[in-house]
Amino acid sequence: MFPSEVDLHTKSMIEHNYDEEEGSDYDNVSDILNSNIPRTQEFNEIIINCLLQILLIDTISELLNNVTVYESMSIVHLLIICGCLERSYLFAQKFNDNKDLRVALWKMGEYSK
Repeated sequence: MFPSEVDLHTKSMIEHNYDEEEGSDYDNVSDILNSNIPRTQEFNEIIINCLLQILLIDTISELLNNVTVYESMSIVHLLIICGCLERSYLFAQKFNDNKDLRVALWKMGEYSK
């Protein structure tokens, strides 16, 4: 591939696989609390997403701290990892900004004890 083709391929791959998703299941806590889906299921999905974000960050950290792995990665792969980390950051920021949801999750944990 010529450099311009690589750039186009990289751009299209990133845009295709890592576009920002519009909205989220936890944008509005009242939607979750008033939905027909049981709260426990919704909250479990959110908790799983949080745990997956932690695993993603830990895995990427381990990979990039291994010099052999890091040096063997192409620019395309590094850009994809950067896109994953950016989405993870945006997820965490959105989650942390939603105080009502965090309080509801905390209360749900208290009630299940």
